[in-house]
Amino acid sequence: MKGVPFLAFVLFAVLYLLPLGSKPLFMPDETRYGEIAREMLATGDWVVPRLDGMRYFEKPIMGHWLNALSLKVFGETEFAVRFPTALLTGLTGFFVFCFARRKGGAVAGGLAALIYLSFTQVYIMGTVALLDAILTFFLTGGLFFFFLYTEAKSNTGQRGYLFLFGVFCGCAFLTKGFLALAIPVIVAIPYMVLQKRFRDIFLQLPWIPLASALLIIAPWALLIHRAEPDFWYYFFWVEHIQRFIGADAGQHPQPFWFYLPVLLLGALPWTIFFPVLFIRDNRPKTESGENQFLWLWFLLPILFFSLSSGKLATYILPCFVPLAIFLGKRVAVDFIKINKWWSLGSFLFAIFFFLALVVLFLFPLFAKSTTLYALDEQKKLYLLYGTLLISSLSMLGASKTQKGMTIYFFIFASCLPLLMSNFLLPQVLLRSKAPGPFLTRFQDRVDNKTIIVSHDDPLREICWYFKRDDVYIFVAPGELRYGTSYVDAKDRVVMDHAAEPPAELNEFSLFVEQWNRKKRKVVLVVPEFIYKIYRELNAIPQPDRMESNGKFVFAEFLP
Repeated sequence: MKGVPFLAFVLFAVLYLLPLGSKPLFMPDETRYGEIAREMLATGDWVVPRLDGMRYFEKPIMGHWLNALSLKVFGETEFAVRFPTALLTGLTGFFVFCFARRKGGAVAGGLAALIYLSFTQVYIMGTVALLDAILTFFLTGGLFFFFLYTEAKSNTGQRGYLFLFGVFCGCAFLTKGFLALAIPVIVAIPYMVLQKRFRDIFLQLPWIPLASALLIIAPWALLIHRAEPDFWYYFFWVEHIQRFIGADAGQHPQPFWFYLPVLLLGALPWTIFFPVLFIRDNRPKTESGENQFLWLWFLLPILFFSLSSGKLATYILPCFVPLAIFLGKRVAVDFIKINKWWSLGSFLFAIFFFLALVVLFLFPLFAKSTTLYALDEQKKLYLLYGTLLISSLSMLGASKTQKGMTIYFFIFASCLPLLMSNFLLPQVLLRSKAPGPFLTRFQDRVDNKTIIVSHDDPLREICWYFKRDDVYIFVAPGELRYGTSYVDAKDRVVMDHAAEPPAELNEFSLFVEQWNRKKRKVVLVVPEFIYKIYRELNAIPQPDRMESNGKFVFAEFLP
């Protein structure tokens, strides 16, 4: 098992980097963050985030900076949009390796990194353009350096680690805002209390990290305040306080226990090994402080976010870091003791993959009107059959082989479906969630003089694929509602039904007539069900040309 750290690196390269450009960008998140970064490069404004040319104040700047730098290096591609997320997920795995290696050795570190990178939720979040994996990297780095501070013997070492702790916390703030600082605080303070280091809590701990965090945060914070004085009110009050405790903030309301199934499913395939965390450890308690810290890191953020009125599965992504460290160390040290869990877990997964194959094979016989893949996608279906069969056989092999090979078989069998999922997405899903291929069919029919109007979906996609930041909004501004409240964007919504007084149903027809008189073509791109509703209301005039992919409509109104 000496090659486990190298295997973790190979796994990252194959599982995370290889498939980044294999599929179009998904709406709304990937195109949102890609487009904000694209507009940042196009305008040269690295201070004020904008989407469709309008102010977008839901998140701070760090994620947009990283995305913009990636676009600058790799070009405006799917790979470039996803690369920062994947890279920082890999670097988070490196922190996991370093933490587990300190007292568990290189094998424990490599296993912990392998486990982290093969968690289902970590993989999903680490290969799409979201901010959660970026935030997790900065939080992991910050808490890693905080723990090193607690064990450092010299004053110089303590100050250095505290400084780095503050730097990473500052970067976390610039990624997701004030709540990004909550996790370091709710982990660090209770740990210091348990260690009875009350004096350090007040005299040493806060000041150095606060100073270094401010060094990171202050330059952009002052620049954005100077450019947009309203930013901090909206960002702090609306995006934090109201979202966390308010009734309407409770975007995505969920019950208190919501994160329990999220954790169990997100930790697959390693969920089966959770019981090993509670197997009695008879070794000397030389790691009691470290274990306390990891348990606090694992449990307190879950409890904290469970108290919020709104919950998303992505919020507890940082909690998978200590979980991977725990599992990696226990597997490395107590493999013989927990060998029965390997055999049982591998055998159960072998059965699961085989049953999934059987159900998939028999599904057309019982649901003739519903198909996963269209007739021209049968190669994907056969590849899915092969993937499930190989994973089932590999898991069966993992249940029969000895120590080192068991782990390799298990990793291969569990990661193969994750890798292949990038290439096996059915067209029915891509049409509704990734309309890029549909939109690019019309690039030669849209020039700089074309007036484009779009519903909230797929507005971000239109901006990205047509390289535009002047798209008008049809009926529903959605997340751009705040941006349209400014004077310079108030006319960007056509037929806004949420406005006072309510919009007239002929407003879009008049809009088309106005631009046609100026010899300008108008293009309307909306979901097909929205198009049908407003056509029946005569709110959309008869287009000169109209095409649909079954989910979205591309309608042209010629002068």
